[in-house]
Amino acid sequence: IIKIIDHIDLVASNYKINSEIAIVNTEPLNVELLISDDLYNILNIAEDISRLSNGAYNIMLGKVSSKLGFAPDFDMDLIQDNDGGYLLINNNKLIKKSTNWFDLSSIAKGYAVQRIHDYLIKNNLPNHLIDIGGEVIINGTNYSEPWKIGIQDPNSVTSNPIYIIKNTNASFLSIATSGEYRNFKTNSLGLIDTHTINPNSLRSIKPDSLSVTVISSKSATYADGYAAAFNAMSVNKSLEIANANDI
Repeated sequence: IIKIIDHIDLVASNYKINSEIAIVNTEPLNVELLISDDLYNILNIAEDISRLSNGAYNIMLGKVSSKLGFAPDFDMDLIQDNDGGYLLINNNKLIKKSTNWFDLSSIAKGYAVQRIHDYLIKNNLPNHLIDIGGEVIINGTNYSEPWKIGIQDPNSVTSNPIYIIKNTNASFLSIATSGEYRNFKTNSLGLIDTHTINPNSLRSIKPDSLSVTVISSKSATYADGYAAAFNAMSVNKSLEIANANDI
C-alpha cells in the first residue's frame, strides 16, 4: 500500500519537482509526450469531468494556485495563458496546447484510494475503509457491521458530523467532500483566498455552498473530481448536472 501511495505521489504531486506531472509541466508544446498508464488514466477522467461540468472543472490552473500560495512555484514563470489545454492520444500520448501547469490535487487522492481498493480486492481483503485526506472508500463490513462515515458540519469548530453515510449492504462506496472551510489564506489586502479557482475569473471561487459531498458506487477518482467540480459551481447548477447524470 505504501508503494502504491509513493508511486502515485511521484506521478501526480505538484509539490515534487521530479514528479511526472511536474516534468510534463516543463515540456514543450505541440509535441507527443509519452506518459504513464496512471497519468493517462487520471487525465482521461479529468477530461471527462471537465466536459460534464462545462469547463467548471479545470486541472490546468496550477500557475494560479501557485500565485495564491496553495502550491510551489519552483521559481518559474507564473503567467497564465488565456486558453489552451491538452490532447490525449491512444497509446499513452499527450500533446500540450498551453504553457499552463497541470494541478492534479483535486483528483489524485481519489485515484490513489481507488488503486489501493483494487489492490485489496485482488488480494481477497474485501472488508476495508481507506481514507486519504478525506477521500474515502468503504467496502465490505466492519466486524459484520456497516461502515459509518460522518460528514463534518462545516460550521462546527469540532468534528461534529452533520450526516452519516453507511454501506448497509456491505457494498463498495466512495465518498469525497470538497469545501473552502479548511484550505484558505488571508492575502496581503486582508482578503480571503481559497484553494478552488474559478477558471473564468482566475480567482478564488465565491461559493454558495459550504461543502459538497459526492457518493459513488463506481469510482473514487470520479467522486473526487465531481466533488471539486460541484464545489466550483452554483448549488442549482451542480444539482442539475448531478441529477441529469445520475450522480
